[in-house]
Amino acid sequence: MATTANKDKISTVNNLMNYSIPLHDSSSSRLPTLDEPRRAIASGNLDTRIRQLEAQIEDLTTANVRLVRTNRILKLDCDRLVDQETAELKQEMNELRLQNIRLQRSNRLLQDDLMMKTEELNKLRDDQIRKMKNVGPEYEYLVQIINLLYRQLEGNPTCDKTCCYTNQPLSQGISVLTLPPESEEQKPEPQHICRPVIHSNIAAGTLASALEFENLQLREDLKSLHSDQEALYELLKEKEDDTEMLKCELRMKDDIVSQLERDFERMEMEVIDLQKDWRYPERLKSESSFSDIHAFPIPPPLPKDNTIVRTVSSSGTSSDSSPSSLADAAESDYYSPR
Repeated sequence: MATTANKDKISTVNNLMNYSIPLHDSSSSRLPTLDEPRRAIASGNLDTRIRQLEAQIEDLTTANVRLVRTNRILKLDCDRLVDQETAELKQEMNELRLQNIRLQRSNRLLQDDLMMKTEELNKLRDDQIRKMKNVGPEYEYLVQIINLLYRQLEGNPTCDKTCCYTNQPLSQGISVLTLPPESEEQKPEPQHICRPVIHSNIAAGTLASALEFENLQLREDLKSLHSDQEALYELLKEKEDDTEMLKCELRMKDDIVSQLERDFERMEMEVIDLQKDWRYPERLKSESSFSDIHAFPIPPPLPKDNTIVRTVSSSGTSSDSSPSSLADAAESDYYSPR
């Protein structure tokens, strides 16, 4: 007899694990009315008392399984909502991350190009400066006057060893013979004439055309550098805008996740209060709990008509069936021998 009772209890628990909640509006569901506490039989045999306790245990097991099932469904719904709310954000984050990587790569390439162009410009300017020593008499005269000014600033305006204009030794400069010496023994010595020396023979028209052509080339190079610089500034600005947008999206995601966490914690508190209500049904009505205040919905009873109910088994598979077929299957499983 005890073995049969144990088998019946095991089959009841197995059937309750496959319990499913009908798909109805949660607003129409109400809390079930609690049964009045049963009065213990003072005079009775031990078997009657054991059957009463087993019936109470089965009721509590049923309520516990329903609460566990409801908690599992709430957790699945919460996870599904989190995935739905964050799927687009995750996709946008991945796209923005890829755009950021592309922008960083483009930024590095543009910086390298800018450095190369700057080096080329400096090299071109140095080459032009080195070549300008032989461009024409105007520049040669200007260089010699600048040399004279530097000598005057240094405090050496006279030609001691080098010419103050050409900065060359006196023997290589222009010199003329002086007056004949007073005595025959003395030889006439050449005297240095300090003046600018122009050796260039480039025509003015050729020099002007060459300078104009070089000036045009330099202007074109400067324009290309300015355009590259503006494009780089625009890319940097777009990168900053994308970074700010990404930060805003991340803040929105954090707010959504925190709100969902708070909702899930509130649901857990409601489930705990419901478990307390099912465990202690004899407490006073004046004591209000969290579930009494918020009226947490529970699954309504099965309808009598042939409504299609979606059943989800513990293995994760779902099937559609009517309540009558479910009741017949549950009854046959309950009374079937194990």
